[in-house]
Amino acid sequence: MTLFILGTIPRISLDSKMGELNFSHEADLETNCLAALTTLHESLGFKLWMITRTDGLDCIVLHSYDQYYNVVSGKVFRWLDSLCSRMVRGEAPNIAPVTEETPAYSSAAMAKIVPIKAYIGVPLTYSDGSLFGTLCAIDPEPQSPEIINELPTIQYAGANISKQMNFELESCAIGREAQRLKESLSIDIETGIENDLAWEMAVQYEEHQAAMLGSPLAVAVVEMPYRSTPNQLRLAAQVIRESLLPAHPVARIGKNHFGIIFVDCSQIRLVALSSRLRTTLADREIRANIGIARRDPSKGLFSAVRDAIESCKGTTSGIAA
Repeated sequence: MTLFILGTIPRISLDSKMGELNFSHEADLETNCLAALTTLHESLGFKLWMITRTDGLDCIVLHSYDQYYNVVSGKVFRWLDSLCSRMVRGEAPNIAPVTEETPAYSSAAMAKIVPIKAYIGVPLTYSDGSLFGTLCAIDPEPQSPEIINELPTIQYAGANISKQMNFELESCAIGREAQRLKESLSIDIETGIENDLAWEMAVQYEEHQAAMLGSPLAVAVVEMPYRSTPNQLRLAAQVIRESLLPAHPVARIGKNHFGIIFVDCSQIRLVALSSRLRTTLADREIRANIGIARRDPSKGLFSAVRDAIESCKGTTSGIAA
């Protein structure tokens, strides 16, 4: 099953490369993903191969093999502008050797911004079958019609990537619990919750996981009045902790500041969680300024922490973008 891109350049048969699309148990997720993308490029051509994750209106590039478009990990596209969104909705085929012959693709906003003359895409799914993201490829030149015959192999690669991503997500949940146990050894004596050392550990851990898996994260910073008494700080810490699920790290990160990481948190869920936090504090008559910021994949979680700290100064409402 040898491919000829545009009928002139012979490519490596994927029959002989199938084993390379299986993930190594000895390598980390990033290494395995890049190896799979490299193998697909060597076998099928296409200037850009990507593994993406959808997050509401966004499409986040987790891993890429790029020789033309300057697309790097962490880049965010508008999901509805992408060709992948139309493939997932069943409006167009998984493979379009010439996108101009497929109206659903040629009319996509992304195809009008950058040169996309050929497309490949298959969905990546969670264990329950819902959409995680896509394995996809684009090229600035039309490709040979014979590439359509490679769909089973691309689906095989997508299934392997989905399986590995789900394994990593499950491992992340287990690792998060282990991390919480480790952080519990770093307790702020005055308030009874984790201290700034535990906070730094939590931010580093969640940033590492989000960089690999594209998990949506947000940060909240609660600023108490500067002259708050130890009893007021202790009550605030208790109320904050009780208003959230155990998976969300909470720590005292300064004399009168508390930090919260909202894990696996979509924009809709963030609005609900931040509203619950404000309501719970108000119900207990706790005066506090609250700043909230989502993690930008291109900037990371530490940048979101800084944004949340900045946005909580002198305000009790508002979400930093």
